[in-house]
Order: sequence, then C-alpha cells, then structure tokens
Amino acid sequence: MENKIAKKITLTLVMSLFLSVAFFNQPLHWGLNADLANVQTHDGIKDVPTHQMNLNCSVYPNPANEFVNLSFSLPENDELTLSITDVIGKNTKLVYTGTYNKGENVVKIETAHLTSGTYFITVAGTKVRGNIKLILTH
Repeated sequence: MENKIAKKITLTLVMSLFLSVAFFNQPLHWGLNADLANVQTHDGIKDVPTHQMNLNCSVYPNPANEFVNLSFSLPENDELTLSITDVIGKNTKLVYTGTYNKGENVVKIETAHLTSGTYFITVAGTKVRGNIKLILTH
C-alpha cells in the first residue's frame, strides 16, 4: 500500500515540475532551500537554450483521430525537431527533424497508430520552442 502511495506522490511531483517548467516556464518552490530555477530538464530532444523564444503553434482538428495538422510561424528559417509525448513525458513518436522555412508552416502528422488519450506535440529549434496539447479519440 505504501509503495502505491509513494509512486502516486512521485508521479504527481514529476508532472507538476514538468508542467511548471515546460509550459509555464515558472519554477516551483517546495521549501526554504529549493532553487528549481537552475534545474535543467531533458525531454529527449535536447537542452533548451535560454535564448529561445516561445513559438506560437496550433493543432487541428483537436480532438483528432487519424491525423492532425500542426501549424506554426517561424521568424526565420530554423532546424526543428517535432515530437509527440504522452502525459508522463514518454516520447511516443519523432515526427520530423529538418529545416523549416520562415513564415507559416503546416505539417500533417499521422496519429492512427497512437492510442486514444492526451499527448503533447513539442516543436524545438535553435531559436524557438513550442508545446501544444493534443487529444486523440479513436
């Protein structure tokens, strides 16, 4: 029983840290000596340099079934990695790594192989980074 409770507490803390750092870019403070502002997170893609700007992206349809369209606009050409992770941060699919052009970009992503649930699409480049929530219903 204690082991199950400990696992739930650990998962809750990990998810809180992940959401705080990855989506809100705000550190959590869990005590007098906690300094999470200096914690580096790793999402399986690469470290996020501090000079990256937030990328505004959208996904449609959402909720989705067989595929989604990921739309984003770049201020200049950039080398990007697109990946899909589940809610616990497990990398489920690397969509593409390559150079995208300045301006509006739309990428069609097949999602039929993924089970129904909540996922996050991450766009990471040398100058930009963005995350968006995706819900799949099959």
